[in-house]
Parts: sequence; structure tokens; C-alpha cells
Amino acid sequence: MSLRVVNRQFEEPPESIYIRRTLSNINRSNPNGLAGLMWTWHPRYHQSSVATEIVYERYPESQEEVAALAQQLPFDVRVIYDP
Repeated sequence: MSLRVVNRQFEEPPESIYIRRTLSNINRSNPNGLAGLMWTWHPRYHQSSVATEIVYERYPESQEEVAALAQQLPFDVRVIYDP
């Protein structure tokens, strides 16, 4: 019997091409630049990835709005907006 092992550090890439390109550009310019980086997940992608129904009150409308929300978090993180 063989056991399958999952690498705990593996993360699936974001579904948004915009976010993938942005992360790639950040990584290309600064390989350590991805640390402390998060991104929004646009509602158009959740139905294909999550079985549970997700209801959004309101999705942010700009990078500035996301940055202002991120400043309220209790830790230092940069959040990229997925338009």
C-alpha cells in the first residue's frame, strides 16, 4: 500500500490571470517580495472552487479601498486588489 504525501507548503495559484501576472512581476523584480502578501478573491471565481454558498455584502471597488481595509488588520500585510 502506498501513501500519498502532500507538501504542506504547496498553495494553488490564484484563479485570476491579473493576480497571477501581478505576483509573477513582483517575484521577478524581488524574489523575497511575496512575503507578507495577500490578494482579494473576486466573487466570479468562488463558485468553481468552493462548494459552500458565499454571500458578499459588497466587494471592494479599488486598490485604495483594499489598502485602507488592510491597514485595519492586526498584522503588517500588503493586499492586492483583483478587479
